[in-house]
Amino acid sequence: MNFPRFRLFFSSLLLLATGMGHAAGVDSFFAAGLETPNGQAVALDSFRGKPLVVNFIARTCESCATDTRELARQRQANGKLTVVTILVEENQEAVADHVKALGVAHPVLISGNRKGVWLMQNLGNPRGKAPFAVAIDKTGKLAFSTPEALTAATAASVAEAALK
Repeated sequence: MNFPRFRLFFSSLLLLATGMGHAAGVDSFFAAGLETPNGQAVALDSFRGKPLVVNFIARTCESCATDTRELARQRQANGKLTVVTILVEENQEAVADHVKALGVAHPVLISGNRKGVWLMQNLGNPRGKAPFAVAIDKTGKLAFSTPEALTAATAASVAEAALK
C-alpha cells in the first residue's frame, strides 16, 4: 500500500465528512492577521490565490522543527509553492531564537496561543494542537490536513495537494 497516497485520500475523506472542507474555515484564516517575530503585521489574505501550505508549530513540539524543514525543502523543490509556518507561542522573548534556529527562508509568523488554537480549529484540527499542517490550493479550497508529524513523503503529499 502506498501510505502517503492513502493518508492523502483518508485526510480528504475526513475533510468532507466533517464539513471542514467548507470555505468558512479558510475564509476565517485569510481574514486573520499575525505578526513576524520582529512585530511587523502580516495580513494572511496576502497569501490568498497561491498554492499554500500552512504549518502550525509550537516551540515545545519535538517534531515541529523537522516538519518545518521538510516543508522548506518542498518549497525549494517547487518555486510555485508558498509555505508559511505559524509559531503558536506567547513568550515573545523565546520566539526570535527559535525562529533563527529553524533556519528557513519562508515566512514564520507568530500567533499567540489563543489565536493559533482558533486558527487550527477553524481549519479542521478540533484539538488545536501542533504539529498541524494544511494545504490550501490556489482556488482557496482546503485540500489536505494532517495533525501529525510530517515525514518526507507526507510533506510531499501536502505540497502536492496545494499545487493541484
